Amino acid sequence: MTSVTYDRLGVGVIATIGVTAIAVLVVPSLGTDWPFVMAAGLVLVALRSGILAVRTATGRTVPPGARRRPAAGSSGQHHHRAPATSTAGPVVAPSHDTGLLTTRVLTLSKHGADECENEDASAIARDGHLVAVADGASSAYASGEWSRLLVERFVGAGPAPLSDGHEGFVEACAQAWQDVTALEPDADWWAVEAQRRGSYATFAGVTISESGEWEASVVGDCCVLATDAGGELLSAFPLERPEQFTSTPSMLQTNDPAAGLWCRTVGHMVPGDALFVASDGLAEWLLAEPGDRLSWIRDAGATQIEARLDQERASGAMVNDDVTLVVVRHGRGESDG
Repeated sequence: MTSVTYDRLGVGVIATIGVTAIAVLVVPSLGTDWPFVMAAGLVLVALRSGILAVRTATGRTVPPGARRRPAAGSSGQHHHRAPATSTAGPVVAPSHDTGLLTTRVLTLSKHGADECENEDASAIARDGHLVAVADGASSAYASGEWSRLLVERFVGAGPAPLSDGHEGFVEACAQAWQDVTALEPDADWWAVEAQRRGSYATFAGVTISESGEWEASVVGDCCVLATDAGGELLSAFPLERPEQFTSTPSMLQTNDPAAGLWCRTVGHMVPGDALFVASDGLAEWLLAEPGDRLSWIRDAGATQIEARLDQERASGAMVNDDVTLVVVRHGRGESDG
């Protein structure tokens, strides 16, 4: 059981005792039955704490109560996050054409939120052969910073970013996160507690060879969708249908590099094919109607995309979440409109 769970268990015990005492005073008819009422309350508190401990240990939930602080801005030319000074509008990177691959990036904060609150991050190697997207848990401390560190390390580690193993990759990122989020000795107690609990994010990283062979490594519900030149969906990984998305995906954790269920798949691109690496909210929406939506978002201009996705999220047709998408097309593409 984690220390977070012990904290919640202690609060629950105290609350149960207090509520029982008040009940005895307010409802005298309880008489000698008050021990049974208290015992039932304590059992419920213990069960809830136990469930939280199991789900946290397996990386399927985030301890509540953590708060994030605005993270530092990007340092790499092909790393993308919402700028801290922006208050509206999408971040769309110009198409980057290497001859073999053309890349495009879109990121939007939640509908109604400032761009500096965006907890997603993406990064692309200069030649387009390494791509990563991460989605930080909204309730975790500095999760945007955690997302940024994951994608930057994946793209900056060379042609084999996971050569040291999954745990080694996460451990190095976690150490960097600890350094970046270190607090002053006189920091508020709640900030210290939130930082101690750590941060969480889902992740997708893709490597693409000169011959068009690609490999995706994913934790959680960031998705990699492959299409042909006509926009027809060829494969979706690790989730294939909207109903498979849940509120408790596996996550990479700063406090436990071994946590998180890694999934891997491979494929091959030919001229005209495209890969879409998307955070969960957008991936779920795309998979609901892949035939129309994938080709549309591949070719639409930034203003069109922003307007439609804002409308979809405002109406409830799409989950109101941060949105990040990297599109990699095999062969020369046209510039963004």
